[in-house]
Amino acid sequence: MYRVIDGNDTGKTRKLLTECGKKPRALFVCAHPQRIPEKCKAYGIPVVKAIGYEDYIHELIEQQFYNLNECPVYIDELEKFTKALIPYLAGYTLTNE
Repeated sequence: MYRVIDGNDTGKTRKLLTECGKKPRALFVCAHPQRIPEKCKAYGIPVVKAIGYEDYIHELIEQQFYNLNECPVYIDELEKFTKALIPYLAGYTLTNE
């Protein structure tokens, strides 16, 4: 698993997009998927398929799971993603390893 843990405005999204761009069928889950093509172009990386948190969650709930071997999933800002799971998420723990 590729993880980027750092502070605000340190290039986390860029690093994750760069890694995601190395996988031809990867899916980038983020708050503003409409901005991703512009960011990819600015970063000089291949444009990746992007989907919003709510749309991704809806697809998961609809039993349309992505096969991670065929389509790796990269989630930008995991805390924001977990908040989008509400009311479906009852709680979680996190260990920084």
